[in-house]
Amino acid sequence: MLLVHRPGYDDWSLPKGKPDKGENSIQTAVREVEEETGLSFAVGPRLGSVRYPVKGRSKTVWYWSMRLDPQCTDDPRPIDDDEVDEFAWLPLAKAFKALTYPADRQILSRFAKVGTIPVSLILVRHGRAGSRSRWDGPDDLRPLDGKGTDQAEMVGRTVPSLAPTRLLSAPPARCLQTAEPLASRTGMMIETSALISDHCWESDPEAAIDRLHRLAIKGERVVAVSQGKVMEAALNSMLPKRSASYATKKGGMWVIGAIDDRIVTYDYYPSLLPT
Repeated sequence: MLLVHRPGYDDWSLPKGKPDKGENSIQTAVREVEEETGLSFAVGPRLGSVRYPVKGRSKTVWYWSMRLDPQCTDDPRPIDDDEVDEFAWLPLAKAFKALTYPADRQILSRFAKVGTIPVSLILVRHGRAGSRSRWDGPDDLRPLDGKGTDQAEMVGRTVPSLAPTRLLSAPPARCLQTAEPLASRTGMMIETSALISDHCWESDPEAAIDRLHRLAIKGERVVAVSQGKVMEAALNSMLPKRSASYATKKGGMWVIGAIDDRIVTYDYYPSLLPT
């Protein structure tokens, strides 16, 4: 575990910080950790949040597990020496004792359970594509609208931090357009897969659900840009049973982690647009 010492507070804590304008929470986490450590990481499961009072107000901080880039051989070095002046790589048990604040130890307890589980599937629903009733052409050719284009751009700016290795898309134009900014930023080729489309689910639901389930447990860090019906059916099949269906808002994503062919973590981001 990498802990940082902040001279201004004389404490040992986990790297964290405040959002810049135009960032979503994942982007903030990545930027702040890189600024405080000078190292590059791949984002993993979300570890939850803590809330505590600061100057009479309530402050909420979200945390993620991050794995050091295996090609990174640098020592930690902050951008701002006045903010962070020391580092400590510690085993889990020693990190518990070294941390100054109980809230950080709470996050570390969560990390002890899920932190090393790799992300296997990043399941993205295509961005908004306007009204179907107002589109005159074939539905598969219906393009993203203005907001959908913004959502696709934010997918392209956010998902690389999860270190994906493969990019799949359902055939409809709105899915391919959602995948394009990510392909452009990462150099990954877009592989078209009819098995993850609503058309496949409507004609052969078992095949469509099985395809997404196999991707979820295979452990390849695959991005799959898909559609609402098949995503909802697959999530309801793969994840623990509950009274309400799992949500799949346009432009949002599910980040799923598996180990030993078993899904263990599943984090939902209903929107990647900055709040």
